[in-house]
Amino acid sequence: MLKLACKTLGCKLNQIETENIANVFVQAGSELVGWNDRADVYLINTCTVTSKAEQKARREIRLALFKNPQSVMIITGCYAELDADALDFGPRTVVIPGSKKNSIAKLAPALVSAVLDHEDLSEVIHQYAFSGESDPFFFTLPHKLFHTRPFLKIEDGCSRRCAYCRVCIARGKPQSLDANVVLERVKQYEALGAPEVVLTGVNVSLYYSNSMNFEALLAFLIDNTKTIKFRLSSWEPDRVSKAFLEVFSHTRVQPHVHLSLQSGSDAVLARMNRPYTRAMVVQAVERLRKARNGFFLGADFISGFPGETDADFTESLNLIHELAVGGVHAFTFSPRPGTPAYTMKPKIPERIAVARTEALIAAGAKERMQYIQQNIGVKKEIILESLEEEGAMTGMTADYLRVYLPGIASTVNRQVVQGIIKPLCDSSLANLFDVEADILEA
Repeated sequence: MLKLACKTLGCKLNQIETENIANVFVQAGSELVGWNDRADVYLINTCTVTSKAEQKARREIRLALFKNPQSVMIITGCYAELDADALDFGPRTVVIPGSKKNSIAKLAPALVSAVLDHEDLSEVIHQYAFSGESDPFFFTLPHKLFHTRPFLKIEDGCSRRCAYCRVCIARGKPQSLDANVVLERVKQYEALGAPEVVLTGVNVSLYYSNSMNFEALLAFLIDNTKTIKFRLSSWEPDRVSKAFLEVFSHTRVQPHVHLSLQSGSDAVLARMNRPYTRAMVVQAVERLRKARNGFFLGADFISGFPGETDADFTESLNLIHELAVGGVHAFTFSPRPGTPAYTMKPKIPERIAVARTEALIAAGAKERMQYIQQNIGVKKEIILESLEEEGAMTGMTADYLRVYLPGIASTVNRQVVQGIIKPLCDSSLANLFDVEADILEA
């Protein structure tokens, strides 16, 4: 039996696509093993958002090829799309552009057969020409539910052309999955028992299909399904429209929004080519809270963008506290070739940029802790996710708190439970979980 090991770098979208590819290998007769295990085929889905992500990809490729001299490596993703030559590690590797990921499905059964017939895998991977039509919504539904919170890719590509972003170059212009196909796939997940589905894409706010924008699509999905709930992967601050507020207020849309803010400084936002101001962000969050009181707010921030002054950075830091952003995803600016920001000056010294990133993360952690304290003793719906050691389980609340549930695995046979939120008894778990919960009887 062929043994396949997968590694995903970068975004949730990459993770979804890796899982789809892995599922094809499993259906063809392959066994999935860990990335650190000895495998016949290693598959790495690369990222190009930062130079460190690219460096990590090259390092992981070298290490994997060393583990098994007879193994082969399939390299795909955004880095493979933009700089295939940098990923040429010899005859045991094949580089497949991210836009052609779907073509790997043709390769899977050939590799499985090659292992059974004791053929040279390096010859097999180079017999296939990865050409033809790309399918950004390549999808294979698993025969059973592997995640209680499955992700469904409904959009790919972006037309915003932010000054720092290389992903829009790698992914291309916006493309949307047909609305009827989205509904079909959501219904399949609902039939498998998924309590929620996460709708994701490069920029889901640009979704448009069958004369439906994203707001219309979400209303369409709610009207034509029964119980499954919906979570958004992220949203744009300037797209908080009346229609969005109306659908976001629906009880089957989870009370959680992650906004792509990037900065709290108007000057930096302008240089980034972001189409909104700080005031627009504040107004958008105010409107969201009026529509859905008590939701959990997350946001992206970039520190150290060229020309970012101390005052600019302070604007970002203050915005986290002003908006009570409890889910901060902050990363240090990385100049990417082919983007306008690559040659922008003045450059911010790395030590300063990194220190600013750490300060943003700390501010977000403080706001997260305040949000948690406000929810101690509150009854919440919890989606159970996985089984841990000693009979414990993990879960996620509707408003995106990570829950540790000690010693309940033998007594719970449901995917969704009601629980009273309480502080973590073991502080060593704080890096992985936010709270614990006392489960209420159904």
